[in-house]
Amino acid sequence: MEKTKQDLVLGLVFFAALGILMWATIELTGLSMLQRPSMREVVFPNAAGLRAGDNVFVLGHRLGQVGAVRLDPLSTDRDAQVRVSLVLAEPVEFREGYAISIEAAGLLGGVQVQIDPGKGAAALAADALLRGSVRPGGLEAVGEIFGDDTVQTDVKAIVSGIRTAVDRANRGEGSLGKLLTESTLHDELLAATTSARKSLEAIERGEGVFGRMIGDKSLGDAVAGTVRRIDELIVKLGSREGLLGRVINDPELADKANGIVTDLAATTADLRGGRGTIGMLFSDEGVSTRVRSAIAHIDSVTAKLDDPEAGTIGALVGKSELRARAEQIVTDLADSVAQVRSGQGVLGRLVFDDRMADQLERVLNQVSRAIEDAREAAPVATFFTVLSGAF
Repeated sequence: MEKTKQDLVLGLVFFAALGILMWATIELTGLSMLQRPSMREVVFPNAAGLRAGDNVFVLGHRLGQVGAVRLDPLSTDRDAQVRVSLVLAEPVEFREGYAISIEAAGLLGGVQVQIDPGKGAAALAADALLRGSVRPGGLEAVGEIFGDDTVQTDVKAIVSGIRTAVDRANRGEGSLGKLLTESTLHDELLAATTSARKSLEAIERGEGVFGRMIGDKSLGDAVAGTVRRIDELIVKLGSREGLLGRVINDPELADKANGIVTDLAATTADLRGGRGTIGMLFSDEGVSTRVRSAIAHIDSVTAKLDDPEAGTIGALVGKSELRARAEQIVTDLADSVAQVRSGQGVLGRLVFDDRMADQLERVLNQVSRAIEDAREAAPVATFFTVLSGAF
């Protein structure tokens, strides 16, 4: 009985280990025992170290493994000398624009197959021969870069230039060489560093403009306010507020401004072409000569105004006695106007006294009637004068 129990436990352990092994195999291979795997064949220019059992990924998802890798020595196509059988857990529909490549699996080595089924409109036949490519790994890519003759020449030139620069520095040539070999330049650099450190310490203590900007809160607030106002101004310029904002953002006002600029350009062109009075001043030598002559006459008259012996106005300006008489005349005229305004004198009474005005009006009316009467009596007097002369 005891032996039967031991055999039963041993059998259970065996079958459990077998089940775990089968589960691990299914998980690692990505294949399903319930679904028939799909087989596809791909040709590559070379295997790049690919072996049976390597993983196959479709759009980054592990979907199978490499079933077999074999050479095709009879192939005349250099890009199809290696045939690889892919065992996929489920069918994959390949379309135009598909891509299959052998890539490095990681930094520790190994390769894998990456598949992009494509997004073309037309699907490929299920038995169509697929073509793949080989992507070089990181070290291989670097090797290809440095294997180029041009790159090697450039690298050699860079190394040679570095060696030349180091040799010049060791000989004390150039700024770096002088800094390494001459104590004077070293001392100057040390003094500059010391001065810079002192300046930073002064700024930290709040001395100077930069120190006040960092340590003085009120000055910092003022600077922040200025920056804020500049930002508000920029925002207004971006809107239609204010004249500049309207000029920048209002198409109608911008068109008007463009029209003004166009008119100014046309006016400038007219001036250059000698059209108009001002244009003639710029281009017509006769007009400009007359203008210069007129300016010369004005300058002569102005000079005479300063000369007491050249004309009445010059005498009024330059001679004090004549200027005093003119001032006295102006004063007398002002007094006379003041008397007239106050109603003094005959003229003042005529202007401001209503009774005087009425009397003058009656006198004028009487004189007018007397003149009319004389005109009416003149023919009769003339008739009697002629009659008396005849007798």
